[in-house]
Amino acid sequence: MFIKTNYHTHCTFCDGKNSAEEVALRGAELGLAVLGFSSHTAWPFGTKWHLQPREYGTYLAEISRLKEKYAGTMEILIGFEGEYMRGFSLPDKSVYEEFKPDYLIGSVHYIFSENLKGAAVPPYFTVDGSAEELLGGIKSHFGGDAKKAVQTYFAFERDMVQSCDFDIIGHADLIRKKNGELRFFDENDEWYRRELEETARAIARSGKVTEINTGGMSRAGLPTPYPSPYFLSLLKKYDVPLTLNSDSHEVRTLTDFFDVGMKAARDAGYDELWYLSEGSWKSQKIPL
Repeated sequence: MFIKTNYHTHCTFCDGKNSAEEVALRGAELGLAVLGFSSHTAWPFGTKWHLQPREYGTYLAEISRLKEKYAGTMEILIGFEGEYMRGFSLPDKSVYEEFKPDYLIGSVHYIFSENLKGAAVPPYFTVDGSAEELLGGIKSHFGGDAKKAVQTYFAFERDMVQSCDFDIIGHADLIRKKNGELRFFDENDEWYRRELEETARAIARSGKVTEINTGGMSRAGLPTPYPSPYFLSLLKKYDVPLTLNSDSHEVRTLTDFFDVGMKAARDAGYDELWYLSEGSWKSQKIPL
């Protein structure tokens, strides 16, 4: 029997639409064996879509309450999706040690040009915000050079996986979220494929688990999960372990496109996925 899990889950403590209680109820209805909550964090800072520093205690107390409530039915884990912003926020267990999370996801959402220090432009921009913000950031930080922006994204991701101690790499090619709409780079270009190969090697050296993330399909209309089919084939080449997550922001998407995610793994040559339970990682065969 395939053990259903999800570790990339958002609720109203950050930018999710449903309460943690509602998410847990839906998880139990769907037959999840393990449900991990992973509110966006940038400790000790926060933005409008991060867990606010003053709410960490409330978040921990509520997820702990749900742990007890669903014990014996569904294992609930306390996690964070930690922000990587060089010089500002690190998804590292030493940073979050006082909160004792069960696991930590490391993600890159923000990039910036280090050549613009002191310049009169926003200090960073998010790659998965609006099309206007993305294009504006590429223009203001990189002079309109989309290739440089994409290379910076992957350079930040490689720095994150090599220098930070965390468990799961979140949406490893998030930079392509708006590419179907904007076509600001060609995913078949050799320079882009070199970035993916270099990043896959860095991930493999780190020993971290990478998620297949179906959130771009349910929330952004992407035709495939993160990572892309080609990126997944490179991860398989370097024997990078995978786990399956939905990056859910509302109860209706808690296990959205999991069948597609499993097929993507199989198509890349994987025959197993990994899941975290009772403090350790375990593997299981992908069902046909």
